[in-house]
Amino acid sequence: MDPTPIDPLAHAPMLRALREAHPDVDIVVLPEPTRAPAPSAVLLGGSPGEERAETERVATWITGALTAHAPDGVVDHRPTWDRGEAPGTVRPVITDRLARDALNAHEPALDRAGSVLSIAGWAPRRARTGQTPRLHAEHSGRSLRLAVLDDVLLLTVRGRAVQADAETARSLLTGRGPDHE
Repeated sequence: MDPTPIDPLAHAPMLRALREAHPDVDIVVLPEPTRAPAPSAVLLGGSPGEERAETERVATWITGALTAHAPDGVVDHRPTWDRGEAPGTVRPVITDRLARDALNAHEPALDRAGSVLSIAGWAPRRARTGQTPRLHAEHSGRSLRLAVLDDVLLLTVRGRAVQADAETARSLLTGRGPDHE
């Protein structure tokens, strides 16, 4: 074994020059962050009810961050279900319309959402469809979309796809299931 320690500044000439110019300053080099592998589209072992609850939690969390929990911030709340990408799967979808006047006015809504999502490990990205500014984000198989409309901010959170038998999937997709309310 080589007794020479590994020099973390070997590939950082600017930091090496800083250390040489200021030997009294401690320089800490952190390792590159590692990203977790992307989860599969299907949440194995989860139930539609569990994923619906988690999707609701995400929608409530981002809504609270944007409206500072203003009681009149959510104009409309719609939980629905979509078919998953894989056969035999469904995914919960929560759509909230937020009143623009209930949003935290000190910071633009998409910037605030992007910051909050980034801190929590989501991968937000800005987009524009015509004149409509949007924010898209993904994390752990879930996706979130914010769109700034005339008088509202439209929030759509799509949960992970979960396995469901044919009868359960049909009742959820048609709005007649116990988890649809």
